[in-house]
Amino acid sequence: MTCFAAEGAKEEEVKPPVESDDTFQIFSVIAVTLIAMGEDVGAEMSLRQFHCLMHHGEPIIRKSAPLAIGLVSVSNPQLPILDTLSKYSHDNDLAVALNAIFAMGLVGAGTNNARLAQMLRQLAGYYYKEPDCLFMVRIMQGLVHMGKGTIGLNPFFSYRSIVSRPAVAGLLGTLTAFTDAKHFLDKYHWMMYFLVTAMYPRFLIAVNKQLVTARLMLLDKSRTISGF
Repeated sequence: MTCFAAEGAKEEEVKPPVESDDTFQIFSVIAVTLIAMGEDVGAEMSLRQFHCLMHHGEPIIRKSAPLAIGLVSVSNPQLPILDTLSKYSHDNDLAVALNAIFAMGLVGAGTNNARLAQMLRQLAGYYYKEPDCLFMVRIMQGLVHMGKGTIGLNPFFSYRSIVSRPAVAGLLGTLTAFTDAKHFLDKYHWMMYFLVTAMYPRFLIAVNKQLVTARLMLLDKSRTISGF
């Protein structure tokens, strides 16, 4: 009996310690954005929270904060957000830098923003020796000039009174993939096509039966109705 008890104690000692899974913290940070997006006051308050998380958070939280910042202002390149993401894109942690570059693309998607385009050109020169970061910068340059400025990713319509659920699902799916940016770029970069569900035209061009642009006729009609 004593021998069996000694063997049982040895087996218990040999068992490796169970590592704690802290990925839930990533989704907690992104959940803050889901609550605040579409509301100006809430978005501003969430940005202050993200700044605190970047300064005092753990590494897994720091790499998810840029993703949350990008989701707050999709296709809406505000200067404070651009400056913040530009600073994080030069971070020593490549995971933080990759996510910040992706967030810059989300914020300026389909806007042709000249300031953001200049930032991305500078990043292309800064990361010319890092293939993953350079690849991400090139993709985001295409995202900024998507459809020559005629296609956006913002999931809200009608002055933020209507939200597109497929668009939000596509954005969340891509952000979830970027929680592990290194493996995402190695094997699963095709998942970036999830952003297609969030793409929408920024304006409408009407044509007549001969497929000729009827925009001028619509403008003339609106002027007649409005009395100009």
